[in-house]
This record gives sequence, C-alpha cells and structure tokens, in this order.
Amino acid sequence: MRLHEYQSKELLRKYGVQTPRGYPCFDLREVEKAAKRLGKVLVKPQIHLGDASACLQSPMASSRTEARACGEQIFTQPVGPRAATVRRILVEEVVAGVARFRLRVTGGDSPMITVAVFTLGAQGSSDDLLHEENIQAADGMNESRAFAIIDKLAIPDAARQSALAMIMGVARMAIERGAAVLEINPVVLSERHVITAVGVVANFTEESLITHPEIGSMRDPDEANHDGRA
Repeated sequence: MRLHEYQSKELLRKYGVQTPRGYPCFDLREVEKAAKRLGKVLVKPQIHLGDASACLQSPMASSRTEARACGEQIFTQPVGPRAATVRRILVEEVVAGVARFRLRVTGGDSPMITVAVFTLGAQGSSDDLLHEENIQAADGMNESRAFAIIDKLAIPDAARQSALAMIMGVARMAIERGAAVLEINPVVLSERHVITAVGVVANFTEESLITHPEIGSMRDPDEANHDGRA
C-alpha cells in the first residue's frame, strides 16, 4: 500500500519534519482557494500508478487562474494504461533551495532499518550514495548516528539542527508506522538554512498494516483498481 503524498506529509509533520505548506484538493474550487493562499504553487496529481506515477508532471502555477487551468487538465485527462482518473490534487507552495539531496529509509517494518542519503544526479543519471547507517529498529535513530549522516552532506553549520530534525523524524516515522520504504526526494536546503521534505513517497507491506491499522485506514478505495494495488 502506498499513501498519497499529502497523507505522507501529514504524518511527517507529526514527527517534526518540515514540509511545504499545501492543501489536498478534490475540486477546482479548492484548487483556486489553495493557490490564492499560497501564491506560486505546484499542482501535484495524487494517484497511484505503480512506477508510472513517477512520470507524472506537477505543473507550476503563479496565480489561482493558472492553478485552476492546471487542475482542470489534471482532473479531466485520464492517465496511465488503464485511463485512470485523478480525484485528488495536492496544491503546494514552491520551495526554493540552494542545495538538494535524497533521503531514503527502508525496512521500517523489519528489525533492522537502513537510512541512506544520496546526491541528486542530473536528469537521466544515477544518484550517488553519500552515506548509510544500519540501525536496529528497537534502538531507533540517535543523534550521534544522525550527525554521521549529516556530516556527509556538506551543509552549513546553521542548517545542522534542521537536518537533524529531518533525519530523526523520518526514521521515527518509518519505525513507528511500519513503512517498508520512506523516501524524501528531493530534500531541499533553503537560503535560510531550513531543510524541507519536498517530495515524499511512503510504501507499506500488507503485513505491516496488520500491526499498524491506523495506516490501513488511510487506504484510498478509489486507487485499488489502478494497478491491482493501493
């Protein structure tokens, strides 16, 4: 099971992780209202299409009129081999950054988790692994191991506490919610030294949902038939 991005970010915020301001929207009126509040936005379709989901574009809009036009196209244009309909859109503020990287936690549903950070390669190229830590889930992430990761990021000292909150929060969410994969791509460092989770994917095994029914209750019934899973 995969959560929608806006659902994943709602959970991350509970663990102290900074995310862009954004609103899930279910019709064009809500899209316009969100864009009016936020200014320059990304209009992000919320739909599960397996690997094809990564290919969906999130257009940028500078006004509520542009956001409405983007939303209208997303809501009315079927996507994927099954011609699925997008029913939810995340309208989210654009976060500018001076540096970007990728953070990935795997095995939150297992006794051992791996927390890894990567550079972001140019389009079409592979990301480079900077560092990874293997951690007993029962012990959890500690500050010493989190700083071992942060030391590989070459970020300003002023951003280290923000990065610490990100890594500690993401690891805690993966463990406490049983996420098999929790990926932040990209993580953005702003000029004000704030680390923000801009793109988020959270996947859960069916087995982990047995011990974490609160995650199973977030399943989107509209998604079940798009690729045989939700």
